[in-house]
Amino acid sequence: MKIIVKNKFVSWGGSSIVEDEAGNQLYQVKGKAFSWHKKKTLLDMNGNVLYRIRNKWPTFLLHSAYICDKDGNKLCKVKANLSFKHGYVIQETNEDIQVHGYILSGMQVSRNGVYIGTVTKEFWALRDYFVLDVLDGQDPTFLIALVIAIDNIQDKSQGQAS
Repeated sequence: MKIIVKNKFVSWGGSSIVEDEAGNQLYQVKGKAFSWHKKKTLLDMNGNVLYRIRNKWPTFLLHSAYICDKDGNKLCKVKANLSFKHGYVIQETNEDIQVHGYILSGMQVSRNGVYIGTVTKEFWALRDYFVLDVLDGQDPTFLIALVIAIDNIQDKSQGQAS
């Protein structure tokens, strides 16, 4: 299943559109304007909260983000991998989540040793545009939350506000 996550062209809080290949909206991402933590919420189409994502603050060199459940309980911490392996490090979780590769050619995501999908960033668009290829039978919502956390980290490392 392919899922597209693209930032809205104009958005005060960094909201995004999540849709399938045919352009059908699947989820909503609402960003909070003027937030120190760059808070975003992943919602289903009925407005129910699925995940909350926020940047760690304050940070100086190593930017990171937290993925929280609907009640705000931390599920994991996501940060850029500074070793020779490319991708992101997922910490503070009871599952083994691995993200390896380059964002341009596709980062492979696995959970407990099982491949669950690929995340690729498209640079031809005028806004951030991610393509998720989610393995059949996997719940795509965690991968969407992971993409939002990665986007937050990239924005922070590039000095972008909201």
